[in-house]
Amino acid sequence: MAKRSKGAPNKSAFVRDFIQKNPQANRKAVEEAWLAAGHDGVISSALVSNLRSKLGLTTASKKAESNGTPESATITSRGPKRKKRRRPCKRQESVTDSGSAMERKPRSGGRGEALAEIEADIDRIIFRLIALGGMEDIEDELRRVRRRLILNQGE
Repeated sequence: MAKRSKGAPNKSAFVRDFIQKNPQANRKAVEEAWLAAGHDGVISSALVSNLRSKLGLTTASKKAESNGTPESATITSRGPKRKKRRRPCKRQESVTDSGSAMERKPRSGGRGEALAEIEADIDRIIFRLIALGGMEDIEDELRRVRRRLILNQGE
């Protein structure tokens, strides 16, 4: 079995050591320390997050109290996002003199944000289809819809 040389530590070992010494450190602090130590490359958020999780530094405060570590030594997670409660739509179908239903008028406030959110949702769907595989035609159609959405944002 080959032995490792006693060179520089790999990223995982470096990050593990650093966040054990500095439990409050974020990815940026870890990366600054990595570069200050004379190493090349970047430290990804995923690496820091995974190691923090393995070391128990991202547990909720209840878990921290149960395993004996002080609450201040752990970082509490935000938890799942709650959906905003919205009022039910009070839109009523009214009939004009000509007998047709009134057209819905678009709201001007927040339109850009809503369209950007829809675009992001389409992206998520595309990535889920890529993961499933064999759905290239649907992926292409969703990309076309996303492009049309982007082009219509300026109107």
